[in-house]
Amino acid sequence: MREKICLFLAAGITCLTGWAQVVDTSELGQLKLEYASVSASETYAGQPLAALAAYRAGESVSVITLPRVQQIHYLLPPGTEVQKGQAIARLVGPEVHHFLTEFELVGKQLALAESRFLANRDLYQQQAIDEARWMTISSTYYELKLEHEHLDHFHALLETGSEHDRVLLTAPAGGIVQYRQPVGGIPEGGEVVRIVPKDSLRLRVDIPVARRAELTVLSSGSCRLGVEEISGVASEFRVTAWSTTLSEQCTFVPGQRLMATPWYRGNGFRIPAESLMQWQGASAVLVHEGQQLVPTPVDIVGGIDGDYFVRCAANLADREVLVTSVSAVQGILLGLGGE
Repeated sequence: MREKICLFLAAGITCLTGWAQVVDTSELGQLKLEYASVSASETYAGQPLAALAAYRAGESVSVITLPRVQQIHYLLPPGTEVQKGQAIARLVGPEVHHFLTEFELVGKQLALAESRFLANRDLYQQQAIDEARWMTISSTYYELKLEHEHLDHFHALLETGSEHDRVLLTAPAGGIVQYRQPVGGIPEGGEVVRIVPKDSLRLRVDIPVARRAELTVLSSGSCRLGVEEISGVASEFRVTAWSTTLSEQCTFVPGQRLMATPWYRGNGFRIPAESLMQWQGASAVLVHEGQQLVPTPVDIVGGIDGDYFVRCAANLADREVLVTSVSAVQGILLGLGGE
């Protein structure tokens, strides 16, 4: 039979648009009828996205060489976790010896300049020497001090032995070692190694601009992370989102590519996948109302662990939907079965 259906729900009366059909359960004979309760949900899963285990700009420590290095022998494979001060590589070549000699020479020059600076400071304050001479003395001292500090930043990472053309480079901080084996040595000012602090690793994904305000969680297997930062600048139709730092359940390594499921905020309902059917050109479920099954249109938004997250004009929370014999009831609604 055809009639206009109004559902009397806890939140009020909701009328289905247009004319709909209902099926009386007493007319379904021996069909197996089982139901599942619908629950309200505030999050849902979107389509999996390509993710990268990475770190944000400025969160790693880059070691830059001052001398040119002709040969470098890395002592650890990339991805190894090291402690601060642990030897990472052996640097070999005449430029290494030249750097050590330069550091020693500048240190001696600085000691002499400092002695001269201190000896003449009191004389200058007593106006026993002129302004021009004091400016020369102080400028020489400060220039050598800056140069020595510059050289010392790299020298402090070196462990020297009896052979001055071979030194060990140590880690400036604890973390995960990253490097690329160079061809033809490393030029002056080139990166020798990069240390990625373990607590700076996180997942990076690109999401549609329209979803940026809804994204709340990224998950992959047993790894589930909150979202810490979402870029306010779009690249075409997408923006970059960063998760919180990796937890113990997330055993990813820097540079690893994987698939991550985005979870979005949104009010709706969680329904079993087997309850869904097509009705009058739209997705629908069969809501159990007393002795009747009422086809109710729903809008599929996403998924939740094998179920569907849907929105509906009616309040489906805590109501029952049919999960068995759905196709058979659908056939009856289409006039393929009995009255």
